[in-house]
Amino acid sequence: MKALTLTPEWAFAIAHLDKRVENRTWKPPAAMIGETIALHAGMKRPDWPAVELVARIAGWEIYGYGRDFKRGDHIVNRPTVLTRGAIVATFTLAGVRAVYEEDATGWEVGPFCWDIADVRVLDRPVTCAGMLGLWTVPGGML
Repeated sequence: MKALTLTPEWAFAIAHLDKRVENRTWKPPAAMIGETIALHAGMKRPDWPAVELVARIAGWEIYGYGRDFKRGDHIVNRPTVLTRGAIVATFTLAGVRAVYEEDATGWEVGPFCWDIADVRVLDRPVTCAGMLGLWTVPGGML
């Protein structure tokens, strides 16, 4: 299985805030469309203001002392400590689209938007080192 490492806050947005697009400067290999990919939360310190900004654009309200996320009746508590250095979910790479800045909406920024489907959050994160680009999960890890 291939994996993709994101900063922890963007992995959180995919796993818990219905972010269903990943913005990349490059297209995935065509053979990866329809494949399941492991979502790895990297070790970088989170940039919550960036997540809050894009979450608002995508229709989430930021509220309360803990700066939690709310959309309608759905509330996602913002964690005080994010999982870092672990695979946290899997998803299906449903497709890829070129998105130009003037056409960007919600979570979309582009220039290439990887469409994400079938997100499945793991019961327990699997600790491992990540890498840049798509990388292969060591055998037996998932």
